[in-house]
Amino acid sequence: MNVFATIIVSDKNRAAAKSLIGDYFFDIQAKKGLRKYWVSSGYFLEEEYTAMFESDLIFHVDTEKKFADVLADNSLKRVIIDE
Repeated sequence: MNVFATIIVSDKNRAAAKSLIGDYFFDIQAKKGLRKYWVSSGYFLEEEYTAMFESDLIFHVDTEKKFADVLADNSLKRVIIDE
């Protein structure tokens, strides 16, 4: 079963989180002051969600609110990266 969640990790934990559940996660950058965070929001396989939840890598996780509300609740601003 899939779990819908918004998971936020700090910049220092991003590489470990990607290594744990996959390179296609944590590609949305957010900032709070000078601190940088990375966000993934959507459906996670139960194994992916459990692995992240049981790790010490998560800054914040929410399974009920919308992406924008989770960012606002944590005083985070999304960073738009031009590619």
